Amino acid sequence: MRRYPLLLCAGIVLMLGADPMPPTSQTGPNPLDELDPRVVPSLLVQSAMQQGRESLSRGEYRAAVRILEAQLAKVNGNTHYLALLEEAYRGYIKELQGRGQVELAERYLDRLAILDPGARLTAAVRNPPPAAPATPPAAAKTTREPAGDGPRLIVRGRSEEEKTAGSLVLSSGPSAIDLVARADQEFQAKRFSEAASLYQQAYQKDKSLSSTSRERWAYCKLHWVTEQINRAGSVKPDWFMLETEVRTALSLAP
Repeated sequence: MRRYPLLLCAGIVLMLGADPMPPTSQTGPNPLDELDPRVVPSLLVQSAMQQGRESLSRGEYRAAVRILEAQLAKVNGNTHYLALLEEAYRGYIKELQGRGQVELAERYLDRLAILDPGARLTAAVRNPPPAAPATPPAAAKTTREPAGDGPRLIVRGRSEEEKTAGSLVLSSGPSAIDLVARADQEFQAKRFSEAASLYQQAYQKDKSLSSTSRERWAYCKLHWVTEQINRAGSVKPDWFMLETEVRTALSLAP
């Protein structure tokens, strides 16, 4: 009989007694480890956009604003999302203005101005202050004196003092009142550049312009700024000068 070395036999025994297939792990990967934490915020944003579009299509601007603002912290600069919110703001602001809720409309206009810095300028140009009716010319001073046969109308001429005062006024050019009246006429005719020049001349003569005149003067300035931007084309406008004009207009009609 052939004899095998001891070590070889021991190796054979160990091989036969060992499990030919190592046990596999009975526990698989944790399904929770496969979840991406970014999925839920993304789903909320997409859902808000869908609901916002539906509300806008129905003209429900207030609901669209509420829906879109609720997930605003999760959008991470999504331009499509912000464009929807901007559209919702514009529609809601018009609704509030139509209902006379000016203060609330101003609050949402502040939010819209963050997304579109030119929103306030556009609103000012599209909604100029109402034009006041033209001031009728002053009538001549008249007095009535009783007469024997009935009342008689007597037209009184100017005294020497009044003539002297009038000549002094004429020598120094038109008064602030006359300049404002001419400026109002130009404003009503939508000749805003001419109106702005006349308002400025009136202001140089009398710093106490009425609030209406200041509002119209401010509108003329904003109209000029808008024209400069629209005409700029490929040429870069002087933004510093335009910003100065806008700030001046806002100080005239805060």
